[in-house]
Amino acid sequence: MERNILSDENNPVISFENYYISEMQFRKIKKDDEINKFKIDIGIDENKKFVKLKVSISTEINLIEVEIIGEFKFANEISEKDRIKFLKINGAAILYPYIRAYISNISSFDKEASAIIIPTVNFQKIYENDEESDRN
Repeated sequence: MERNILSDENNPVISFENYYISEMQFRKIKKDDEINKFKIDIGIDENKKFVKLKVSISTEINLIEVEIIGEFKFANEISEKDRIKFLKINGAAILYPYIRAYISNISSFDKEASAIIIPTVNFQKIYENDEESDRN
């Protein structure tokens, strides 16, 4: 189903206001750590205004975790379900390049390894998979 993300006044339904990095960890792998893992967590606050995006990646050498919180506003009244959908898909997709750049930059300072370039992500697919698993 195609959805117009512009309101009646041709303003975006969702607008990106601000972001900050709430947590960052960069360390060498320990013997109990899983290696070569990539994980994304998406959270929404109870007011449906903030997205918390956390990316964890481990290589054979390093473990990096970055959590970013983005603030968004909506141009008009939309249902709570649509707010959640916009935040989980569009909000996360807006924040993700900041995490990609941050991880790449931080990891480039490690003399033992190359800069880490995390993969692109389809947040629409993540949302659909989460919805599917919630139904089952």
